[in-house]
Amino acid sequence: VEENICKFAKKGLTPSQIGVILRDSHGIAQVKSVTGSKILRILKAH
Repeated sequence: VEENICKFAKKGLTPSQIGVILRDSHGIAQVKSVTGSKILRILKAH
């Protein structure tokens, strides 16, 4: 999941757009419940 988030971020998507893509195409409703941290925190860590 975190790799996908980083890929989308490199394409220039905002965290909210990334969340929508993950929800629609990957079936991940809440990134925080899967990874333990929010999208923006994951991006800052990478």
